[in-house]
Amino acid sequence: MRRREFDILFVEDPSNMAWLTGYNGWSFCVHQGDLVFHDEDPIWWGRRQDAQGAYRTVSMADDRCASHADGYVPSTERHPLQDLAALIREKGFEPGLAKNELLAEIYSDAIRGVPGAWGDDAAIVALLPSGTDAAAPHPTWDGRPFERGEATFYEMSGCYRRYHAPLCRTVFLGKPPAYLLDAENAVVDGLEAGLDAARPGARAGDIASAFDTELKKAGIVREGRCGYPIGLSYPPDWGERTISFRPSDETVLQAGMTFHFMPGLWMDDWGLEITESILISEQGAAECLCDRPRQPFVKD
Repeated sequence: MRRREFDILFVEDPSNMAWLTGYNGWSFCVHQGDLVFHDEDPIWWGRRQDAQGAYRTVSMADDRCASHADGYVPSTERHPLQDLAALIREKGFEPGLAKNELLAEIYSDAIRGVPGAWGDDAAIVALLPSGTDAAAPHPTWDGRPFERGEATFYEMSGCYRRYHAPLCRTVFLGKPPAYLLDAENAVVDGLEAGLDAARPGARAGDIASAFDTELKKAGIVREGRCGYPIGLSYPPDWGERTISFRPSDETVLQAGMTFHFMPGLWMDDWGLEITESILISEQGAAECLCDRPRQPFVKD
């Protein structure tokens, strides 16, 4: 496990369970398995009515047997693995992935690209600050693990032949606080209002005004522009440094222009980013270049 850098294993094959712990029972019609650790005895986990069989066959003490209630099997309202996840959390695992490990996976996918479109390195490195660090818009990463009870915003871009399509989303580990959910609703409403305002012949400032109006309804005060043009770029910036989505910008929008509609919230001790890369259409509202759900992603 150490050689493969596994902190914990969950083994559910009946033969392997028997070899690891001695468990012997015809109970593999439901969810069960052994949790294997580095420096302590395994834990048998299964259906509560099968725990009696575990007490009688496993090589560990009774307190190394854990079970889920019968109400989990079968159910359309809950799943046994929810109970297993809670047990793993109680043991001090989950979350805990180091940020640099996740970044390695992100960059691997980004450079591999998709069939027919390999990936370039983007003009800005991936940004993913967590917790109070997310109050700032541009921190990068370190080797600390992700923590429960924190939001992390992800700002990154696909890049092909130097053309960029940035996207930001926010992930919360645990139960998000009400203020974050309220902010999400306001930002999404503002994005939708801004997208509707982003039409040929409109001003760049009209998008910012439409967005700001929705934020003010929620009592949120935000300073700074909320978007900029994107296209072919080299480091250190994927923005084109011309137009800005701010109320004072009188630039007239034309079909074919592309922008990062980027209304990030950076408050005193938290941050939230939900953004879209957009194309000004020939007629009608702007088109989004990505198709990810416009919401925070909650992993409880």
